[in-house]
Amino acid sequence: DAGRAFNAMIDGLRWFETYVPRALVRRLIRLGAYGNVESVEREVTVMFTDIAGYTTLSEKMAATEVANFLNAHFTLIDRCIDDAGGTVDKHLGDGVMAFWGAPEVQADHAERAAAAARAIVDVIAEDNKRLRAKGGIPVRIRIGIHSGPATVGNVGGPSRMSYTIVGDTVNSAERPCDLGKQA
Repeated sequence: DAGRAFNAMIDGLRWFETYVPRALVRRLIRLGAYGNVESVEREVTVMFTDIAGYTTLSEKMAATEVANFLNAHFTLIDRCIDDAGGTVDKHLGDGVMAFWGAPEVQADHAERAAAAARAIVDVIAEDNKRLRAKGGIPVRIRIGIHSGPATVGNVGGPSRMSYTIVGDTVNSAERPCDLGKQA
């Protein structure tokens, strides 16, 4: 019984890590069952990505094709962010919001975000070769990055909390993606 309970707990933690940033899960485990993740101000770097022309692209696909396309796209983007020590905050339609510098302090958060952006550009270029070879449409993305102070921690109500960041730095990181839509 103890072995089955332990295995069930491990399976539960694996599922939990797919919905909550891994670094945060590890921190919560270290803090213990009653650990509290209070909101604090931190120097962070925030990144937003989105797919240029996504609406036109998705209108040509069935809903399941769109979901499969997005899952494959997010797998590529998320891996670049994870490899650079970032936290994927959320997927926003066809985009990603990520940050560096929390939950663990990272003195080189800006450099890590820049490395992730370069890796994303490279992985999208490589994936576009695959898409073209299959007769698919290549993907163009926009990336916005900004560093500065932000409030990091739990935001939400008692029934649904999110570990996220808020503040002008977040808004400033999103603006280049929005401006790119006008170009």
